[in-house]
Amino acid sequence: MLGVSRSGFYKWVQAEPSRQELLKTQVMERISFHFQDTKGRYGSPKITHLLHQEGFRTTVRTVSSYMQ
Repeated sequence: MLGVSRSGFYKWVQAEPSRQELLKTQVMERISFHFQDTKGRYGSPKITHLLHQEGFRTTVRTVSSYMQ
């Protein structure tokens, strides 16, 4: 019906999240924390700086897109 094999579908459903997906989730949680902690006063440049201090390697552009 959808052009996908049954075994392929179940393999996709049971797949573990990738390292990149896990990292994105962690970064988004930290962005949300910092945004709420600063009562919405910090934008992407300052939050990026805070993330760099925590050891995350990310760019202002990435943080900005995650914040939208």
